[in-house]
Amino acid sequence: MKGPDYEELVGRTDMPKTKPKSKLPAEREEFLLHPPEIAVFMACCVVVNELRGLERTFKAGEITEGLFQERAANLFPKLIKAAGGAECFDVVMPVVGETEVSSVFWRWFNWWEDYFSGLNPTEICEIERLGKELKLAVNDYRPKEHWLTFRPTAGVSDCQVASTANCKLKDSG
Repeated sequence: MKGPDYEELVGRTDMPKTKPKSKLPAEREEFLLHPPEIAVFMACCVVVNELRGLERTFKAGEITEGLFQERAANLFPKLIKAAGGAECFDVVMPVVGETEVSSVFWRWFNWWEDYFSGLNPTEICEIERLGKELKLAVNDYRPKEHWLTFRPTAGVSDCQVASTANCKLKDSG
């Protein structure tokens, strides 16, 4: 006997309302639904590094100020979105308005960045492996001090990160 065809399935209103079971192991599902703090930092770090590269390119005279501002303006929404994820980790108001990340966010970001700069290649490879395997053991890698004690300076040195619409170098007026 042939099963119901697509039209029959779509037109039916008496389908049971059950939640489909996840085919992922519980640890992987938890990892994806509630990403570890280190994963949120890495998402932020990718965008900050893109901004840093853009800034270096501009300072080297390889792109115009207008192109720098345009590209930076395109990256800021990504940074704002990624920074918003830090709120899950008691970073109060990492994003201020729609176009600004707070000094509180930068303290948290600098805390993580300093931690990573102190890791050896083996530790970094282990973190990467755990992340790729979606293992919650990645949470074992975390800075010891509290991020509130870290510097609030922006991770992009000369770019005023406050506004996507008005991103200019401080020394360019």
